[in-house]
Amino acid sequence: LEFDTAGFVKQVVHLPSEDIREIDLVERETPTKGRELGFLQQILGNVGLRAVSDSE
Repeated sequence: LEFDTAGFVKQVVHLPSEDIREIDLVERETPTKGRELGFLQQILGNVGLRAVSDSE
């Protein structure tokens, strides 16, 4: 894959079968900024918020 300066796919290049290599997958995760929500925070996080209807 070739990407442009904005990070979008610019070109897809198909390689011949003799250039194909197997890669090892990594199980680790990339940490992200923010906070980890606990189980109760996820369940109760939207309590009190009203749903927006299609008529509004």
